[in-house]
Amino acid sequence: MIRPHGAQRTRERHSRIAPQPVEDGLCALVVPSRLQVYKLVSLPLAWCGMWVGGWFGLVLVPLFGCACVMAVRRSKPLFLLYAAPAVVMLALHAAVANHYTRYNLILIGPFAAGTAWIMAQIVPSAITRRRRGSQMPAA
Repeated sequence: MIRPHGAQRTRERHSRIAPQPVEDGLCALVVPSRLQVYKLVSLPLAWCGMWVGGWFGLVLVPLFGCACVMAVRRSKPLFLLYAAPAVVMLALHAAVANHYTRYNLILIGPFAAGTAWIMAQIVPSAITRRRRGSQMPAA
């Protein structure tokens, strides 16, 4: 166990090996100048972390995007409100350089809800089109 006075001795003994902690002023200088780079690096990490469900994600992600566009166009903010925590968690995990999908399992709910909403819109219209096509008289 390191005691408070022992910590100072340890720090003095190993100062050549471990540098002193970074000062706040230095962080304030470096981070804003490289902020664009950090944002650009986070995009591929978010892309990797978004594919929950493996190959099933190839269907879910585009349908989720369509559902988000549909929610905006139809003024249905509840879907976007439901999806917001998942998207924020995806962005947070990308910002801290975590691309593993297991941490983004929160995306499954909004992805499934968006896919169900899109399918609920597509299937009835496809059925009515099919019925109209079968009811047309033969020429």
